[in-house]
Amino acid sequence: MATAYTDQAALTIFVAGDGYRLTALLDRNRDNTADTGLLTQVISDAGAEIDSRLSQRYVVPFAALPNTPDIVNRLARLFVAAELYEWVNPNGDDAKTKRGLFEQQITKLPRARQRSRVRRWSARRKACAP
Repeated sequence: MATAYTDQAALTIFVAGDGYRLTALLDRNRDNTADTGLLTQVISDAGAEIDSRLSQRYVVPFAALPNTPDIVNRLARLFVAAELYEWVNPNGDDAKTKRGLFEQQITKLPRARQRSRVRRWSARRKACAP
């Protein structure tokens, strides 16, 4: 199972901003209750997608909640919302918007700067050497 980069509480607030109720988005069999395990699965799918897409630029997995970097948490919320909105309204504007934001933000993340940190550390070490 992939690392969970978001949770139910964050998603409840996030989808409410678009006028949705999380329970309604998770009710695929229309019995007025969230389907068991669906949210966990979609959150896991988000973590797997993020790790897969960023594994060439960063060391993954990132820290799990509550220590997840803010941008990774936002990417996870966008991915989950897009997946849930797509189920409710296939090819709808809300799903397209969230998916577009996810793609835009994940591709614009800078490459990890670990090499420059190592260079700075080496330079400082040399400067302090007797």
